[in-house]
Amino acid sequence: MKPQLSKEEFEPALRMERQARLNLAAVIVEADPDSRFYRQFFQKSCHRVFYFKGKKDVKEIIRNHQNLDGILGIIDADCCYYCKKPSDKNIFLTDFRDLECMLVVSPALEKILNEYCDDEKLENFIREREKEFRDILLEATKYFGYLMCYSEDCKLGLNFKDLNCCICRLN
Repeated sequence: MKPQLSKEEFEPALRMERQARLNLAAVIVEADPDSRFYRQFFQKSCHRVFYFKGKKDVKEIIRNHQNLDGILGIIDADCCYYCKKPSDKNIFLTDFRDLECMLVVSPALEKILNEYCDDEKLENFIREREKEFRDILLEATKYFGYLMCYSEDCKLGLNFKDLNCCICRLN
């Protein structure tokens, strides 16, 4: 995914926007989907959400622009909580591994299931497994999480971006 701006374009763009909006705060996130999600929590009149290409870019931008006030980075926790890696100054770690995990543990999951799943198929699916859907989902995906943390900890560079799997079918 292409970043919104290059790292070199960020500071001049922010300075230019701050000429029009003096107290503009910049929120830096890892990708466009993150920017679309986090925008809802900030006032457009005094905040601008910028997205770049991953956690590494966000950290680099925050470190390189510590001289500028009003810049906050938001990054996925990934495995930081398990590996006890401290966060950098002015970087906020998500409570869970990523946005998808936040969705799974929030009431939004029920809303999505109610909107997109056939009630009868979902009830049969849950009854056959004798567990709640959230628990089934967490159980089915936890090993990917373990593997991702192991890969990060051992610097294996495993990439799951293009993984296309279906853990369950409701038919």
